[in-house]
Parts: sequence; C-alpha cells; structure tokens
Amino acid sequence: MPRTKEGHQYDNTGVHKGLKTDAVVSSTLNTKNSYDVIVIGSGFCGLVAARNLALDRNLRVLLLEARDRIGGRTWTAKAWGEEFEMGGTYVHWYPVPCLLKVTG
Repeated sequence: MPRTKEGHQYDNTGVHKGLKTDAVVSSTLNTKNSYDVIVIGSGFCGLVAARNLALDRNLRVLLLEARDRIGGRTWTAKAWGEEFEMGGTYVHWYPVPCLLKVTG
C-alpha cells in the first residue's frame, strides 16, 4: 500500500516516515491541449466540483493537487491493522458547504 509523505508511524521496529493510505494517487499524463475548467485542490469540494462538471456538464476538467494524495483535510491512514481518520472531524449528511453554480 502506498504511503503519503505526511506523518510518521512509530512502532517497535523504529520510525517510519509517511502513513499508509489509499488516498495516494499518482499523477496521470494527459495529452489534452485545452480544458474547459481547471479545479485547484482535490479536497472534498474540489473532488465534487470536478466530478459534477465532468459528468453533469460534460466539460473537459483538469484537477490540480499539490500534495501526493487526494482528500484535503479529510483522509484515512492505515496502521496496525486499523483505519485512522486524519483531519476532518466528521463527515455529515448536510449539504456540502461548497456550492457550485454553473451558468451558460
């Protein structure tokens, strides 16, 4: 399983840099020359915005993220056979606080 560059894990074998997570996504090479929309950040709102624009509006979307993983403040690390929620106190059923209005 891939490790993010964030965090450290301590155990009886020593210190391990980075935490294991499924959120690590390698970059993809895309040969498109132009996009209709560029979304900066793959936190919760960025992921939802990119998905909705690509699926609902059939737009060419480029998603940019500076980290080596997606999820922003909300992501799950795995250690000692358990899953740990890292950041994002909780996820609830209320509407997403980022609203996206597309006109045209």
